[in-house]
Amino acid sequence: DLRVVDLWKQGDWKTFCAMLPEYAKLCEGEGGMHDTAMLLGALGGARYDQGVEIITPYFPSSGTGQINAIFPVTQYAPQAAAAATSATASASASAATPAVAAAAAGV
Repeated sequence: DLRVVDLWKQGDWKTFCAMLPEYAKLCEGEGGMHDTAMLLGALGGARYDQGVEIITPYFPSSGTGQINAIFPVTQYAPQAAAAATSATASASASAATPAVAAAAAGV
């Protein structure tokens, strides 16, 4: 759990997302940490590039443990989103889009 908190503070979501399936099996987090998996999906998963601000230190809870943290979000840029959507649509037309599966874990 403490390694995960460090990864979150550092903003190392690529490493965290890669270890998430094994972490979910070994740590038995609350609800398989489905809430974190959904939040990360909304933030861009491994592409999210912000470190969290820890509000309360790690403390024992159901499952393994718990923290309260703020996940910063940068301002939404409609032009960038429109360009990304257009590029994705173009790429999708010429190749099959792989399915993305979210795994859950526990902190």
